[in-house]
Amino acid sequence: MEAKTAEGERKMKKLLAVCLTALVCWVCAGYAEETRVGDTVIFGQYEQDGNLDNGSEPIAWQVLDVQGGKALLMSRYALDCLPFHDEKTDAAWNQSALNAWLQADFHAAFTDAEWAAIAPVTLADTAADGNPEWQNTDAEPAETRVFLLSYAQVMQYLPEQEQRKVSGTEYARSRGAKFLGFTTIGIGETDWWLRSPARKATTRAFWMSAARSGRSA
Repeated sequence: MEAKTAEGERKMKKLLAVCLTALVCWVCAGYAEETRVGDTVIFGQYEQDGNLDNGSEPIAWQVLDVQGGKALLMSRYALDCLPFHDEKTDAAWNQSALNAWLQADFHAAFTDAEWAAIAPVTLADTAADGNPEWQNTDAEPAETRVFLLSYAQVMQYLPEQEQRKVSGTEYARSRGAKFLGFTTIGIGETDWWLRSPARKATTRAFWMSAARSGRSA
């Protein structure tokens, strides 16, 4: 029994090694007033420096878009290291363990007022939102607050390779994130999840460090 448990832990660590989350949300006016695309917004708190004794650190977000009094924010750093799903099965975004974690556990990163300021959105991805080189299908609509970018949104908001490079926090590394050495964005470049399907039905796409390409894991 112990051997099986150890083997399961090794498999989980292997999954976690490529599962950084770069998070996205639409924030209402009041927290995003007078913001412009490219600005940095401080919103919420989450453990980042790896020192649990000094409490959580403020979360920095990059403004990707501004529409109708709301700003689309993407976390500037990959904040944690989590699998897309807790089983190797065909789990769409709305059925995934990662989506469930974002809507429940990650709620604690915000005050009640901050959480209320995050606009709920309905994601209704179509086949066109995925990587055109892979087989994609339409997804069931899913209402969410904090989410991951689709492949199409990466192409829309982060068209240049340098823009797609994301650094992970020290806390993320302590949770299993694999960092590159020194790159054009410094130390800590790592992979990050997308919500779009990958080549195989049982996997999801992630963006590889060094901005090489969207891959599956």
